[in-house]
Amino acid sequence: MLLWLSAVQQKRPYTVTKPRERWSEDEHQRFLEALKLYGRQWRKIEEHVATKTAVQIRSHAQKFFSKLTKGQASESERIEVPPPRPKKKPQRTTPTVSGPTASYPHVQPQLMPPVQNMLLAAAQQQEQQQQLHQQGVPLSYSGQGLQLMQQQQQAC
Repeated sequence: MLLWLSAVQQKRPYTVTKPRERWSEDEHQRFLEALKLYGRQWRKIEEHVATKTAVQIRSHAQKFFSKLTKGQASESERIEVPPPRPKKKPQRTTPTVSGPTASYPHVQPQLMPPVQNMLLAAAQQQEQQQQLHQQGVPLSYSGQGLQLMQQQQQAC
């Protein structure tokens, strides 16, 4: 048990490497101007403010939007918050029934070749089993056992 405790890594304490830089009134005013002009285009806002990075601007905007929604902003700061950009939908890699063929049920969707091969093999196997059943061969055997049984019946 002592070995397990010594293997656990201790977290390093949080150390402040730089003192926190507050936004000056001038920077905040340029931020508000740019926000009205460019919406959520952080790189353009960065160019307009000129003293803060895009990451710092996004962080400031997040805090500012939170302040606006809580009603804590002053009258001069009240602006219309630009809507966030729409989320990207993940691309599907598996075939689905939706799409152009969903509204046309008589049109068969295109299947990927491995799926077509599997369906074709299953259909052929089912056809073989039906033929054997018509010949009176029991279908409890499959694969090599079925071939062996066919050979035995042919030998008789």
